[in-house]
Amino acid sequence: MAQPTTSKILTSDGWVTIEKVQINTKVLCPDNTLSDVLAVYPRGLNLIYEITLGNKKKVKCDENQLWEVKLEDNTWHIYPLREIIRQGLKEKKKHKWNIVVVKKINGVGVYSEGRIFPIVDIQLVGEEQTIDIMIDHKHRSYITDNCICTSSN
Repeated sequence: MAQPTTSKILTSDGWVTIEKVQINTKVLCPDNTLSDVLAVYPRGLNLIYEITLGNKKKVKCDENQLWEVKLEDNTWHIYPLREIIRQGLKEKKKHKWNIVVVKKINGVGVYSEGRIFPIVDIQLVGEEQTIDIMIDHKHRSYITDNCICTSSN
């Protein structure tokens, strides 16, 4: 799993590109705690997909990136993007996958359960240099490009 080097990660110092994240960088997690980056894994050139949400927000990642998604039955699950693509975006004409988007207050990310948007489109956009990180957080979740995603184990 990986994100383009240009993806932004919310840290204790504000938004930085993932390529600037180092071991011991403190990243903001969805529960408003800060967690240390334990490892940084350059993943090289990978195919990149652009996910478009119902609020028009876009986020890029490779097919292995893990996403915490809310399904139509109101249950939460973690899926790699490739599985979301394989299963399709809609079921019975309704959007099937929903991602939490954080809202910013004074430049700081704040987790808000009420800000859930469906994935409305996924497009292959090309190849980019990518990086994966591992964080010290019980749910392994962090904030990237205003969305919540999950890091390596």
